[in-house]
Amino acid sequence: MFVYVGGDSDEWVDGVLDSMDTTHVTMFKLMDKVQTVEEETVEGMEPDDDDDEDEGPEMDEHVWTSPKNAMTTVEKMANEIAKLDSPNKDTYKKNAEKYISEIQKLDDEFRKSLKTAREKK
Repeated sequence: MFVYVGGDSDEWVDGVLDSMDTTHVTMFKLMDKVQTVEEETVEGMEPDDDDDEDEGPEMDEHVWTSPKNAMTTVEKMANEIAKLDSPNKDTYKKNAEKYISEIQKLDDEFRKSLKTAREKK
């Protein structure tokens, strides 16, 4: 199984994958597993020299920074790994459930903290 984020930072992946036999390799691209959002340009960011307006909006590839996305990708990755190693599928499911529970607790703490925060960024 080959796991990668996707997006502009992983453009090199296509060249590597094109150069090898991937017949027996399962691809797991994080950006394809969650709902992405358009990248926001904020003060202090350096402009992208190769921006091409015709390509459409650039999607934010930092999908792992969202606890909700992290939970989704953990679940989907565990399901995919279980297909590849079915004798151990129960272990993958149990580990995924435990990790998702830990991420959910963090997300709950973040949301609770933000309720009383002066700034919501």
